[in-house]
Amino acid sequence: MTEPLRSEAAGRGDAGSGTRTARRARGARSLRWRLGVLSCLMSCLILFVSGIGLVAMDYQRGEADRSTLVVEPAYDVNRSVRLTMVQAQSGLRGYLVIASTDPADATTPDGVDREAARMVATYAAAEKRIDAELDSLSGLVASAGFATTREGRARAYDAERAQRAAVTQWWQYARNARSSRSVERGEFTQGQQLFDRFSAANSALADVISAERDALRVSLRAAIVWASLAVVGATVLALGLAVILSWCTTSALTRPLNRLRDIVRRQRHGDRHAWAATDVGAVEVRELAGDVNALTASHHELSDRQKASLDVLRAQSELVRTVQSSDDVGDALRMVIDGIGEGLQVDRVVGGLLDEDGGFDDAVLWSARSSDAGLDSPWELRKELASHAERILEGERQLVVNDVSMLPSPQPPEQEASHTAGIAGAGSDWWGDLRGSKATGGLLVVPFGLGDETIGLVSLRTSQPRQWRENEIAFVHHVLGEVTRLVVKVTSERRQAEHLARLEELDRQEEDFMSTVSHELRTPLTSISGYLEMLFEGDAGELSEPQRRMLDVVGRNAQRLRGLIEDLLVLNRLEATGLRPETPVISVCEIVRDVAVELTPVAARTGISVKHHEREGSWVRGDQQQL
Repeated sequence: MTEPLRSEAAGRGDAGSGTRTARRARGARSLRWRLGVLSCLMSCLILFVSGIGLVAMDYQRGEADRSTLVVEPAYDVNRSVRLTMVQAQSGLRGYLVIASTDPADATTPDGVDREAARMVATYAAAEKRIDAELDSLSGLVASAGFATTREGRARAYDAERAQRAAVTQWWQYARNARSSRSVERGEFTQGQQLFDRFSAANSALADVISAERDALRVSLRAAIVWASLAVVGATVLALGLAVILSWCTTSALTRPLNRLRDIVRRQRHGDRHAWAATDVGAVEVRELAGDVNALTASHHELSDRQKASLDVLRAQSELVRTVQSSDDVGDALRMVIDGIGEGLQVDRVVGGLLDEDGGFDDAVLWSARSSDAGLDSPWELRKELASHAERILEGERQLVVNDVSMLPSPQPPEQEASHTAGIAGAGSDWWGDLRGSKATGGLLVVPFGLGDETIGLVSLRTSQPRQWRENEIAFVHHVLGEVTRLVVKVTSERRQAEHLARLEELDRQEEDFMSTVSHELRTPLTSISGYLEMLFEGDAGELSEPQRRMLDVVGRNAQRLRGLIEDLLVLNRLEATGLRPETPVISVCEIVRDVAVELTPVAARTGISVKHHEREGSWVRGDQQQL
């Protein structure tokens, strides 16, 4: 009744698509895995952007460190060297001028001319600083961070060496000039030339340092620009990759869910061919699709069962009305068997009513087209099965076999008795009759009856194993219950008809008896009345007064007997015709007087006297003879 569970891909695919489906199923990833990969990739993108920024910042920091720690200090130190040399030359020249103009002024009574001392102090201070400044400048120029190229470092090194050489030559000249305290003009010119050589070397080195500083500024500016561009580019690339990955992940999650939602909507609107694909999407989505398919299959199965139950109830209602409107048990049984076969869609239904010997008078057969239920003799139920009808009715009230192939196989006689001990009178044909020649299919045997009395038996057979449902078994019991009521009704009506016939026969016999009795009684009574009349007329001689009174009593009793006979005839006529008796108004005194006269002779023989007293006016409505 339920359709097989299938997916859309399986419904439309061939061998190649089935291979691809299996490959996709093997490569299915879970939702956690997809989200984890997305998180890892997003983290990698964030780290990538951060790394680009850190590299750019590190490059900028390196350039800034070169500028602040090497190039700019070298430039400043070179200027300090120039300033120191200028101060040294000024101090030396001032001292030499003072010493050359008046050697006596070079000293005071205290031993030192104040101006000359100032000049000497300036010279001496410069002499103390120059070596440290040259060493510092040499260290800065020789450092790896001064220039990015080997040529730049070599050029700066050469310029620094040239300046150091010029400084060394000038200081040799200065020391010689100070120690001599007298300098010719030519020596002044030589000192000026040496200082000019230093100035040229210092300017050359300053130009090298300035060029490197300008290049460093340009590089730093370019580094800032390229670092910004790199960070922006990396950010844009990361955002693009993040969008692509998010879209891919979202599509991989939402598309199967949307398809699943559409499938659920189609299923909700009654599309029985809508099944969710279990080979697309994440593992959780596939499992959800499988659960939806299982739920849908259960819903279809439940709907089919409800529909089958409604069909069974509808067939049951129709069969009940048919049976209730029928008066013939055989016709009703045939209609019930046909209705059971068509309503439950079995292959073969056989049923019949049990006779007094426990067999079947006439078996009724219903068989579906092209059916092969494996029943050898469809026109009669085996005697063994009929003999167990009462035990089935007293026990589970039905014999349910979902698959007759599971029934016990034929066994040797010594094992048959122990194996079938639970079935009274079971023989070797019992299980064989249940299995049939095909030894396959389902079997349902339902006896029906009133109380402990089994009336009949119905057997249902299918060619394939079948799980008999409770509502199907209840359906068979219900319609067979109607057949039982019909059998009881027909039996009751037949018994009532027989009882009525016997009553009518008794009435007829009673009427004949009454007619015979009235005839036989009236005949001697007529003879008695005739002889009384002859006696009263004196045919037998004159009567005495006592004799006449006696004959009056006999006449009255004869008349009374005639009245009784007439009453019997009237009563018989009243029972036959339903006429009401006549009740005239009579005198009670007259009735009492007649009774006293009739009783007087009898009472006189026993010595009893009878007296009566009358009073007029006592009247009643009734029958005088009966009173």
